[in-house]
Amino acid sequence: MRTERVSIAVPYRANVVPRGARSPREVVYRTTLPVDLPVVAPGDLPVAVSCRNIPARYLTDRPIREYVGWGGSLWLPMHDHDDPDLLLRAGTALRRLAVGAEDLEDGETNPFAHVGPRPVSKDAFLRARPIEDVLLKEHLADDRQTCLAHAARLASDLLLCGDGRVLRRSCGPFFASFDDKTIDLVAARFAPPSGAHHPFGPARLAEAVECFSMLAPDRTAKVRGEVAIHDPACVPDFDALATARGVSARYWARIFDVVSDGADTDRRVAAEAAIAAAAKLRGFDRHYFVDRERSPAPEGIETPSPRELLDAVESVRGFAEDHMFAADSPASPATLASLRDLWERTIQPMLARWDVFERDRLPIADTAPELGLPTIGAAP
Repeated sequence: MRTERVSIAVPYRANVVPRGARSPREVVYRTTLPVDLPVVAPGDLPVAVSCRNIPARYLTDRPIREYVGWGGSLWLPMHDHDDPDLLLRAGTALRRLAVGAEDLEDGETNPFAHVGPRPVSKDAFLRARPIEDVLLKEHLADDRQTCLAHAARLASDLLLCGDGRVLRRSCGPFFASFDDKTIDLVAARFAPPSGAHHPFGPARLAEAVECFSMLAPDRTAKVRGEVAIHDPACVPDFDALATARGVSARYWARIFDVVSDGADTDRRVAAEAAIAAAAKLRGFDRHYFVDRERSPAPEGIETPSPRELLDAVESVRGFAEDHMFAADSPASPATLASLRDLWERTIQPMLARWDVFERDRLPIADTAPELGLPTIGAAP
């Protein structure tokens, strides 16, 4: 197979003492990752999944979307978010990746800006220099190897087409319920969906309908959108990951942190276990996960194992049941009542879905196999 060698700018953080300074400080530097991207002929990219009659509310470009299949995955061309006919050209994309540009082309964000456990701002990325070009008194530590590992995984989700397009591995379409009336087909691009709306992969419409009936027994869902799967081997399975991330939501991690602050050892240990497991599902530094509500999730993280998904769900469930809502909870009665109401409306339905539709599908083993998820795309 023909490949093309490209260079990708990768930011990372280092704890250093600059020349002439006394105290260490954290600085963003950049390094270069050389990678060989596959170059595939258009004729070797058959349509693997096609979506039609996509509900207008969820259109990302047009009422028909086709995903091509290659290497056991689904792929979509990268293009302008505002103009579906303006495709991202390989030459432009590779030049901008090499210099660390904020965007690849017309709003297509450079995902390599967010490969570390703590995101790097666009200004810091653009100002970053190679550490070798800076005079330092002392270099204490850095996360360069972690960032390079994430960037290498992220690069494996890029594909060059012989006609000049750049393709990116896609999470594929899914069915989800955004209200209490419909189950809609969402022709997603790259980011796996949030678990809050009970997403099911395109081959699991029957389970989506069953889940809707379980959670809203007095209603009958109307299904909107049609999907045809031409190559089932290319369809990823993100359902368990989306549900586990929904259960271990960032908002609840912050609540766990507040509720357990200054509490007894057992309660604090349980809270820390739940927070750490939730952060790990998204590749976050634990403290950044709790403290920075809107910071983007790291890109290119290793796919969580089935065991890690299970541990995250059960640690969150365990802390809520055994500590947050326990009789000796440190929260006031009014706060506790409010939290319980919120939990029952948002998390309890996802736990029910997990128990019925996901838990028994997980191939739990000492060495758990991958679920075949894309490594690329912001986590919810």
